[in-house]
Amino acid sequence: MKDEHLLKILLELGLKEKEAKVYLACLSLGPTSVAKIARIAEIKRPSVYPVMERLKKVGLLAEEIKGFKTLYQAEPPAKLELILEERRAKFKNALPDFSKLYNLQGRHDLIRRYDGLQAVKMVYEDLLKTIRPHEDYLIIADQANWLKLDKNYFLDFSYRRAKLPINIRMLQVQS
Repeated sequence: MKDEHLLKILLELGLKEKEAKVYLACLSLGPTSVAKIARIAEIKRPSVYPVMERLKKVGLLAEEIKGFKTLYQAEPPAKLELILEERRAKFKNALPDFSKLYNLQGRHDLIRRYDGLQAVKMVYEDLLKTIRPHEDYLIIADQANWLKLDKNYFLDFSYRRAKLPINIRMLQVQS
């Protein structure tokens, strides 16, 4: 499939692989038949029907009857953003319930290990949320290497951190 990066994004949004392939095929074809969708998506025709039902259910596929033919068309990509917003809202509503389950009682001495850039970013985001006004924020960093990881994110983080009413002390390490 030529649109691998789009397929990957759809998978990250929560679509299954066949759903993502069918949606991408429908996007590129416009109103069309199941046979053509199956051929472009490289999925056997009988397998396409349940996938299309699921896509219709989540609002990413429309069905149109013309004479004796049924044509299918992808809904605009902006619908993906709406689906993402709905999921985000559901999660936000459930977050207090998750927080109630999260119990740190009796775990005062704790060492955590974070692997990967996403985990590091989560630590930084958590820091912005939990640091109290006028607290000390102490840093030992090699800023050049730090920025190499994801320059846009870390510059944005630094900007947001600078807006906070906290005391920042930084020790720069030169590599």
